[in-house]
Amino acid sequence: MFCTKCGKQIDDQSKFCSGCGAAVEQAKTESIKPDEIRPAGNGFNQMPPVQPAQLLPMNGLAIAGFVLSLISIFTTYVYLPGIIAIILSAVALSQIKTGRYRGRGLAMAGLIIGIISVSLGVLVLLSCGAFGCSLAGTPLWYV
Repeated sequence: MFCTKCGKQIDDQSKFCSGCGAAVEQAKTESIKPDEIRPAGNGFNQMPPVQPAQLLPMNGLAIAGFVLSLISIFTTYVYLPGIIAIILSAVALSQIKTGRYRGRGLAMAGLIIGIISVSLGVLVLLSCGAFGCSLAGTPLWYV
């Protein structure tokens, strides 16, 4: 047997190492009968079951803001869906920051797409006013 502290060989019956004086731990050698050996799948060597993570609910305002921002892309001259999408997405982002909801990506996409849609609509309106509307007969309120 060897000392675990200094590595010197010591007698099997000694309780202390003659080199460093450390206490020697005696290895317990018990005979195991073959009928006492248990297979690995008996529950002793298995991890306890893990509960699945609870998903947070999706924020409804984030979904509504995203859908309205997509609608506002196709209705560039009508600003209302884009403006509502910006407002709903901003409110959804503030609610998501509390940690009770998920859907940050939808809210961010709704906010960005809504801003782009409204700004393109304003750009079209300004260019129509500055250069004259090429859509003859189109009422001004529709532009």
